[in-house]
Amino acid sequence: TTIANLALRLFDVESGRVLLDGNDIRTLTQGSLRQQFGVVSQDPMLMHRSIRDNIAYGKPGSSEDEIIEAAKRASAHEFIMGVADQRGRK
Repeated sequence: TTIANLALRLFDVESGRVLLDGNDIRTLTQGSLRQQFGVVSQDPMLMHRSIRDNIAYGKPGSSEDEIIEAAKRASAHEFIMGVADQRGRK
């Protein structure tokens, strides 16, 4: 957590330095740093919306095919379809 917070400049280094490709991160903007990192929380969290909306959250305007492909790549499509089938039978 500390390394991630330092790398994203959520707080600055108090002593020493953190280098990214040989550059002191204090010389880089937060925006440029955040474009270089992806963060995946260890605690899965869903917004209080549909699974479709949760998947599409990372890319607003996603097509239905893109959302399905993302679910497949996350190995979630089969599970989602199973839940949908069970709800349809009730």
